[in-house]
Amino acid sequence: MGRKPRAGKVFLVGSGPGDPGLLTLKGRKLLARADIVLYDRRAHHALVSKLSPKVRIDRMAAGRGGERFSRKAVANQMIEPARAGKRIVLLVVGDPFLSVGAVEVVERLRRADVACEVVPGVPAVPLHGLRIVVTRARDQAAVLVRDLRARGAWVAEMPMMEFGPPVDWGPFDRAAARLGRFDWVIFTSANGVRFTLDRLLDLGRDARTFHGCRLAAIGPKTAEALKSVGLIADRVAPDFRSDCLLQFFSPRQLRGKSILLPRGDLANPMLPRELRRRGARVADVVVYRNLLPVPARRREWNSILSGGVDLVTFTSSSSVSGFVKIFGTERALACLASTRVVCIGPVTARTVEELGIRPPVVAGVHTVQGLVASILDIYSGNK
Repeated sequence: MGRKPRAGKVFLVGSGPGDPGLLTLKGRKLLARADIVLYDRRAHHALVSKLSPKVRIDRMAAGRGGERFSRKAVANQMIEPARAGKRIVLLVVGDPFLSVGAVEVVERLRRADVACEVVPGVPAVPLHGLRIVVTRARDQAAVLVRDLRARGAWVAEMPMMEFGPPVDWGPFDRAAARLGRFDWVIFTSANGVRFTLDRLLDLGRDARTFHGCRLAAIGPKTAEALKSVGLIADRVAPDFRSDCLLQFFSPRQLRGKSILLPRGDLANPMLPRELRRRGARVADVVVYRNLLPVPARRREWNSILSGGVDLVTFTSSSSVSGFVKIFGTERALACLASTRVVCIGPVTARTVEELGIRPPVVAGVHTVQGLVASILDIYSGNK
């Protein structure tokens, strides 16, 4: 039997501020083992000039309008070689998370089902000593907390929500009994995927239940959650926003179609309203609830706020609402008015603004990696 072809992979390697001596050890090893190296035109030439002649070295495709590189073109430069089994290093000045463009390249690669890994460089503006509050649910906050701590930040985890099953599974169970009759099932979050599949298992069913349906996902993380249970989304909105998904459907494609929306109890009503306006028949069912956590650590959290924080992050509107409910309106508003606020997307930012707080910073790419990139931008003086 022949050997199984080697799986290709893309590594985004931060080159540091430009001094070759500041390239990380892991970065050096990956460069030495690479088949192809793409580098930012600002990268120090010494980093690539001494590589083996066997390594193919190319510059990143140039961007337009002052962009250092074209995000789409750079991703496309790597997709086919990676699928062919090549190990590719994309060398980026500083820390890849400092570049919203680099983060977007990662998202494009993942949507193309290309394995990729980010190897941080020595950033020009480490977050050492900054006190940052993460309000994301504890079981979803690990990546954000890890990335911030890796850059020297002091991170306080204050999960403003937990997730639980709906009060009544009846509406979903009735929809599940006729699942094969739906034209589309649209998942708006990884939580929606998890609770939906768990309930189907409770009912003695599995992913095969979706046979005959087409699947759509809002955001790459939702698509990844589907893939983890053996389901491939037919359509994926690149951003974690409902209006992005609607751009994939013309009114003609939706008219008369039957659509199942398994979502949380606090989900934005805009999506089912717009789908119905375009002629679709929509079953909008709750598969999980957003719950306030038991405030066992409220005294500790109040003490942290009293000591002062530099930045508060929000990844959903419900985390903003939870912050106000747990700390009380007066205390919450005083805190948010006196510190920087960074939101994962425009819907969350709008919820903050409705409290009367100055407009927060919104991540350029609406993912956790995009959130980290925006925080780094703030302290590099770009925002």
